Amino acid sequence: MWSPQLRRCRLQVFPLPCQLSSIGVNPRQSVAKRWLPAIVAAVWALTGGAVCAEETATAERPVLRTAEVLARRQAVVTRFDERLSAALSAAKAAWSGMIEGNKRDGENYKKALAEVVAVVQERRFVEGEVTERDGSFTLTIEREGMLRLDPAAANLVRLAANVHTSDLGPRTTEEGAGVPFAFCYDRGSPFLRNQPGVSRFGISVPVTAFLSFDGTEARPSFYNRLERSDVDVEGRKRPLAADFSAPIAIALSRSPNGRSTFLVLSLPGCICPMLGFIGFSSTTAIEFQ
Repeated sequence: MWSPQLRRCRLQVFPLPCQLSSIGVNPRQSVAKRWLPAIVAAVWALTGGAVCAEETATAERPVLRTAEVLARRQAVVTRFDERLSAALSAAKAAWSGMIEGNKRDGENYKKALAEVVAVVQERRFVEGEVTERDGSFTLTIEREGMLRLDPAAANLVRLAANVHTSDLGPRTTEEGAGVPFAFCYDRGSPFLRNQPGVSRFGISVPVTAFLSFDGTEARPSFYNRLERSDVDVEGRKRPLAADFSAPIAIALSRSPNGRSTFLVLSLPGCICPMLGFIGFSSTTAIEFQ
């Protein structure tokens, strides 16, 4: 399609046959002298329009990109809040039955707790208000005291049930409240400062996550299972669940000599913390059959 500027340039350079007699132009007259102004006009029309279009596109593009980024972030936040609110609501619904020893509520509580940890881990264990149609909660992670561990300080947080330990023989676990995890710390981690006997591949610690409620406040805690074996629930002490095989399997996977290390760990009377795989000065031994 011809733009108005180019159409005028065309008529100036090449008048229509019906216009030749009216304007008194000789058909054989050279049109060379008409090329310069026509070219100038054409270039102005083309570049001027292109520049304007480019300027408009440049001005609109950042706005569109900013809007898209904000929309995506809002969608992510919404999905996070929805998932976390649903998981917290499910855990709270099963809380009373779990305390009373109802097996089904206990399983539902553990599933919901595992989902809570998975969602919060995606946000690097950030606390705050959670408000969605499933419920409103204040999430407060208990990070200190009572032999608790801060999940944000660990280099790796892994659900123990997702760690395969078939090569280690029978799995060493204990039934109880909460959900077992494994926390891994690199050798240079501030958490291991001044700790003796740390393997150059770091250590792995058995941890049990437990979620309690105080009204609308949800309080997840992560207990060092080597140092603490029970938790106070509604004035009663309940044993904490544990999985001691998962952290060892992770420690072996982080070592290039995993099979050789496993043979050393399998020696009769071997205490794993002394080798720096479980950590601290605990005397807890891991049994292998």
